[in-house]
Amino acid sequence: MTDPKKGLVTIVVASFNHCHFIKKTLQGLASQDYQPVELLVIDDGSTDGSGEMLELLQEKYAFRLIRRENGGLISVINLGIKNAKGDYVIFHASDDVSLPGRISGQVSVLERYPNAAFISGNVAFIAEDGRRRGNLLKVTGQERELGFDDIFLNRALVSSVASMYRTSALRKIEGLSEKYRAEDPQIFLRLTRI
Repeated sequence: MTDPKKGLVTIVVASFNHCHFIKKTLQGLASQDYQPVELLVIDDGSTDGSGEMLELLQEKYAFRLIRRENGGLISVINLGIKNAKGDYVIFHASDDVSLPGRISGQVSVLERYPNAAFISGNVAFIAEDGRRRGNLLKVTGQERELGFDDIFLNRALVSSVASMYRTSALRKIEGLSEKYRAEDPQIFLRLTRI
């Protein structure tokens, strides 16, 4: 039974041509120690059998599936924001794996900082054979507030795949521009301005 006071986390999995990775991604998300979680998988026009694989895995991993023509990652993020029912949102690629405790740890930090729009963590690079190849950040475990200048001037490395956002903050920025291919700069810069 889930605690009714705990915030719902929506995990938006952006799936595109990752048939060989998607099952491991879903297994990692299913093994997280936090509930309640809403899992939303958006298949963005995969042509490698990912969509069909997701349909087979849907019941086992209890997720909502949206299959659509390819529109790109930014449009998947915008659709995820629109469809999220949670208090918090994680954007997760279909070839990424979240380490155990990620969700509970990030929710805990956002609850301690009620004015924070997002929390970002570290990224571990993993080779196809499963070996860890290093981290994005050399220092971990530090909590600090980031502003527009920190991100604009690259004084802080943040990654959307390692972040959790308040849904209310994402809705305030009213979506991301699909003119740009990268989500990281615009999402973080815009969130520091609300």
